[in-house]
Amino acid sequence: MMSKRENGFIYRLGLVLLLAVLFQTVSAAQLSPDGFDPSVVSKKAEEAMNAEKFAEAAELYQELNSRYPDMPELKMNLGMALYLSGKTVESIDILEKATALNPSMESAWFFLGMANLDRGRPDKALPYLKEYLNRKPIDYEARQIYAEALSSLKRYQESVEEYKKILKGQPGNPKAWYGIGTSFEALSNQYFDKLDSIAPESGYWLALVADSRVVQKQYSSAFFLYRKALEQLPKLRGVHYSISRIYRERGEDEWAAIEEKKEGDLGVPDCSKEKLVCSYLQGDFERIVAEGDSEKLEDLYWIIQAYNQLTVASFTQLNQLPSSYEVHALRARMQENLGRYWDSVSEWKQALQYAPDDVFVKKQLAINLYLNRNYPDSNTIVQELLKSEPDDARLNFLAGDILAYQQLADQAIPYLEKAVKADDSYIAAHSSLGRAYMSLGKAAEAIPHLEKAIDTDEDGSIHYQLARAYQRAGKADLSRETMGKYQEILKKLDAETKQLNEDVRITAPE
Repeated sequence: MMSKRENGFIYRLGLVLLLAVLFQTVSAAQLSPDGFDPSVVSKKAEEAMNAEKFAEAAELYQELNSRYPDMPELKMNLGMALYLSGKTVESIDILEKATALNPSMESAWFFLGMANLDRGRPDKALPYLKEYLNRKPIDYEARQIYAEALSSLKRYQESVEEYKKILKGQPGNPKAWYGIGTSFEALSNQYFDKLDSIAPESGYWLALVADSRVVQKQYSSAFFLYRKALEQLPKLRGVHYSISRIYRERGEDEWAAIEEKKEGDLGVPDCSKEKLVCSYLQGDFERIVAEGDSEKLEDLYWIIQAYNQLTVASFTQLNQLPSSYEVHALRARMQENLGRYWDSVSEWKQALQYAPDDVFVKKQLAINLYLNRNYPDSNTIVQELLKSEPDDARLNFLAGDILAYQQLADQAIPYLEKAVKADDSYIAAHSSLGRAYMSLGKAAEAIPHLEKAIDTDEDGSIHYQLARAYQRAGKADLSRETMGKYQEILKKLDAETKQLNEDVRITAPE
C-alpha cells in the first residue's frame, strides 16, 4: 500500500486545481470585510501540505471551506489533508461531499478508497478505487492497491485480472508477480477445498495430496498415495510420470523407465474427449481454468493442477527478478512449507530491510523464530508489536506460549487469557492456557480450556492432561473415561505407524 509520502503527487494535483479556481473567482475587490484573502490562505495551506504539516493544512482548508462551502475542489483538498493528518473518518465525510458536487475529481475518489481501507473496510473502498481507475487506468500503484483489496475479500479471480493489467504495463513489477502468484495459489486451495468436501479420498484427491508431499520431499508418503490413486483411476494421466520421478530421485532408473512406459501405454490423448488434458500438455493453463467445469470431478482435478502451474510460473518469474521485498517474502514462504524455519527466518529478515515498519513482516519473523525455538528473539519482536496491538490474539498467544515453554506459567497466563478473550475459537491458545493452569496445579481453571481443545487432539496429549485435571478436581468417572480415550489414541497411533511403515516403502513397479 502507498505511504502518505508516495501519495504526494496525487494530492498536489488537487492543490494546483484549487489555486487556479480561487485566483480566477476571487479578486482583490472581493476580499471579505475582515480582510480575509483566500489566495493567501490557500497558498499557506499548499505550503503546509508540501511540508507534510497536514494538521496545519487541514485547519487552513477548514477555514476556507467554511467561507466557500460550495467549492468541490476545496472540499477535496480538505478531505486529503484530513486523511493525511490521520483524521480518516472526517475525511470520508468531506470527500463524499466533494465527489457529489463534482464527480470528475479523480483524487477525491482515490482518497475515499484509501480512507476506507485504513478503516478496515475494503468492501467499501472498492467502488471508490474503481471510479479512480476508470479515470486513471495506468496508475499501477493504485491498481495494485485495488487488487490487494480484492484479494483481502477473497475475490481472487478479479484480483488476477487486475494483476494481469499491471504486468502488461510493468512486466518487471515484483509486487504484481507476488500478488498474482498468491492469488493463483489461493484459487488452487479454494478448488481443492471443494474437491475435499465432495470427494475426499478419491483418486483425484489422493494424487493431489501426493503432489504436495513431493514438494515437501516426503517421497515415501507420496509414492504410497500415488499408488492408491492409480488403484481407483488407473488411466489418470501424469501419475506414472510422477512415480518415475520418485524412482529417479532414489536412483532407481530402471524402475523409473518402467513407469514411464506405462504412461506411454496410455496413448496419445483424444483431444475431442480429453480437452483439458490436451490443454495441460500444451501448457495452456489459462484455457483450463476458463473452460473447465468445476462441477465435474475430472475437470476440477485439472483446474487445480492448472492453478498450481500458474502459481509456479508466477513465482518463478518473481524469483528471477532482482532482490526485493516480494522475492524474499516468496522464498520465506517456500522455506516455511518445507519446515526449514531457520532459512525462512533469514528470508523474512531480508524482507524486513525493504519494509522496516511492516507489521506483517515482523509478525511472520516472530512466528518463524518461535517455530525455530528461538524464543528470546521471537519474544522481543512480539513485545514490540504488542505495544501497538495489545489485544491481538496471535501476538498474545505467542507471548504466552513462549513463557509457558520457559516454565513461567504464572507469567504466561495473562497473555493466554487475553488471547482467548480476543478470539474464543483460538484452539491453540486454549490448549496452551489449559497446560499452563495445570502446571500451577489449578485443575478447575484448566478444565474448560482443555475441553475446548479436545477435538483437535491428534497425539493424545490433551486427553492425558484433561484426565489428570478431572482427577485433581475430584471427577473420577470423567478422569477414567478420558484416560481410556487417551489409551485408545496411543494404540491407534501405534497401529497406524506400523501400517504406514509397511505401506510407504518404495517398492518395485507392479
